[in-house]
Amino acid sequence: MLASVQDRGPPSTVAIGLGALGVAAFILALGATQGVQFNVVTYRSVPVAEPIYWPALVFAALILMVVASLAVRASSSTPWTGRVRWLAPASLLWPLIFTLPVAACLVAGYTPPFPSSVVMVLSAGWAAFRAGIRLPAAQPRRWEHPAALGSVLVLILLLTLLHTRLQINFFEHFMLGHADIGHYAEELKNCLAGRGLHSDSFDNVRLGWHFVPLLYVLVPGYAVWPSPVYLMVCGALLVHLAALPA
Repeated sequence: MLASVQDRGPPSTVAIGLGALGVAAFILALGATQGVQFNVVTYRSVPVAEPIYWPALVFAALILMVVASLAVRASSSTPWTGRVRWLAPASLLWPLIFTLPVAACLVAGYTPPFPSSVVMVLSAGWAAFRAGIRLPAAQPRRWEHPAALGSVLVLILLLTLLHTRLQINFFEHFMLGHADIGHYAEELKNCLAGRGLHSDSFDNVRLGWHFVPLLYVLVPGYAVWPSPVYLMVCGALLVHLAALPA
């Protein structure tokens, strides 16, 4: 079993310093990625005229806040006092230091390359993992107050709207390409016409190259809302519904 924070002893000054520098680097990296769109089809960074795209910036800021709150909670039960207690959360965030090259792009005035987006995601995930494994074990329990479940549902709704808006932005700027979402839209359209999950781009059907019979469940909704946006909403909603406890 992984040791808790207090079992590992007080954090070192180096770890605290790297964590603080990593948080600053991540914030600067967010600034470096403004005015840039990462094309997931060509795997290139594309400068755009809009200096700040608020949905993406807010989403990234929320991720940083969640990671930081995990680190604070993981350190809150320690017996340490004084300055060490207040600085301990920073020691869990040192993986954010890997965003330093992306932050340097802001200072140098360069457009960050596409791999920088992967670096930011992995560094934030690593920091969240370091904090999460040190959280005190909690006993599973049912919802004790309706407001708790209500707040989770509201957050799921907000994140679904934000996630969908991000995809629509890529779609409207011709950055999603035809792959995947175009094939899905074609297959649902052909299914409504009685031709099964057949794509206009291939000779075989969906079940012949990706066995996904669950797509039939989406057909009735696509009949009501025949738009790629319908697929974006369904995908985002299914992803964020995982926040509901079992």
